[in-house]
Amino acid sequence: IKKAVDNFYRKYEHAVSATLDEIALSIPPQYILLSHILLGAIGFILGTAIGGKYIVPVIIFTVGFAIIPTIVLRILKKRRQEKFEAQFADAMRALANSLKSGLSIMQALDFIVKQYGPPFSTEFYPVLREVMLGVPFEKALENLAKRVKSEDVDVFATAVGVAKSVGGSLSDILADLADFIVNRRNFRKKVKAITAEARGQAIMLGALPWLVALALYLIDPETYSTLFSHWLGWVAIVAVIILELVGFYFLRKIMQIDY
Repeated sequence: IKKAVDNFYRKYEHAVSATLDEIALSIPPQYILLSHILLGAIGFILGTAIGGKYIVPVIIFTVGFAIIPTIVLRILKKRRQEKFEAQFADAMRALANSLKSGLSIMQALDFIVKQYGPPFSTEFYPVLREVMLGVPFEKALENLAKRVKSEDVDVFATAVGVAKSVGGSLSDILADLADFIVNRRNFRKKVKAITAEARGQAIMLGALPWLVALALYLIDPETYSTLFSHWLGWVAIVAVIILELVGFYFLRKIMQIDY
């Protein structure tokens, strides 16, 4: 058991550390694990005080332990990614104009990094540092693409590599790249607005069985607690969870659009 716990903790620490690096938070992974435990304990105590022994404490414990910290990290990651992409489009235009004015790619990039704040500056500054330490510029851009995990950065790294190997106007390529990024972001916003109602309906359909179960349990906990005192009840609960996950998976696949 100790070995299994150690393996789980190592995998958890590695995953959380990667997420914290992506959102540039200098927080030890142990603190995130502690937040899971504290929120779960608070949820269980609150659920016991509100709804007795069974479903309410379990639901609130699950929400506090597993869902809330994960959602918070995802929201922070998504916001940082959106801010980076917004800065990236403007930075590509500024970089193209700097190249047209006669600066080299490194001089222009150094100028842009100094002009922009985080997260753009914090992601591109290591590129300048790696090049100063002797790393090839193309390799530094590859490291950037692996670190940021953005399609826009992948296109940027590829465009710079192609322009440096076969020639061409890098400033024009970057200007076209900036227009492409802006157009794709606008298209993504339109798609999200169009599919907002369908996504909301999917969430409500998935949450409805649990809300009804919670309401019935609060109305008549003695009758409803039979579901947790017999093995058939637990089989039904597991079946519902599996069907919910399958339904969410297919709904996500149906509404997922590649930009």
